[in-house]
Amino acid sequence: MNFKMGQLINIAEIKALYPNEWVLLGNPIMDDSKIDVLSGIPLFHSKDKKEVCYIGRDKTSNFDKITLIYTGTFRPTRKITGIFSDYNGLLGLDFFEGTKFCIDTRENTIDCH
Repeated sequence: MNFKMGQLINIAEIKALYPNEWVLLGNPIMDDSKIDVLSGIPLFHSKDKKEVCYIGRDKTSNFDKITLIYTGTFRPTRKITGIFSDYNGLLGLDFFEGTKFCIDTRENTIDCH
């Protein structure tokens, strides 16, 4: 792959060129749902999102649309562990380590502790 900044390239090539980085794209082409980026013109990239936002801002003036993508995968910041039931009429979710969200179907209450 031999690409230059300022050239329209597809998302697979962007991910291969800039793995695990934030990439500012000019004139992105989106899928029909307008959620996923299919291609775009890389304007600036970095592992630091703030750097892309601040330095890349000056590179966007000639473009009608811009978007910022991350080419890696996000790691969850908190672990969701599952559903538990202490006794009849109580349903709870242990959403975050050490925090329980409980719904008491007998008392019609919701508690988080």
